[in-house]
Amino acid sequence: MCGIAGYITCAPEDVRQEILSGFYEAMEEIQLRGRDATGIAFINKKKEIEYCRAPLKAEEFIQRTDVRELIEEANPSIMIGHCRQGTTGTELKNVNNHPILMKQGGKVTAALIHNGTISNHRTFTEFNSMREGEVDSEVIVLAWHKGFQQG
Repeated sequence: MCGIAGYITCAPEDVRQEILSGFYEAMEEIQLRGRDATGIAFINKKKEIEYCRAPLKAEEFIQRTDVRELIEEANPSIMIGHCRQGTTGTELKNVNNHPILMKQGGKVTAALIHNGTISNHRTFTEFNSMREGEVDSEVIVLAWHKGFQQG
């Protein structure tokens, strides 16, 4: 299975760096639940969703300069992280790694992190033409998106 970590804080921006170090530690701890890929999603100061994912173990991912700079520049008050244990879809195709994104008009409108397996994901044939990857979790986002379109 996969590992999920996150935080929400109302702390002032100047205190959040301390909280971030706890998040980094949590990501290393949950790495035991999945070593195939790691990803994060958060809301930036413009109230937009930003994300980063890579086929790396969490301990390698969170040490990357580009990842640290992305997070520390945004100084988010809400963030979620995922350590993936691959089930379907190779982690080398980054679209299969979490977060799984919902996009509208090229803009990320939601980010999903899922722990589990959807064994019947291939039976959702109405989503085949919409899929970007092969990961089972993608059908959750596609069904959610379809629900929004139908109102």
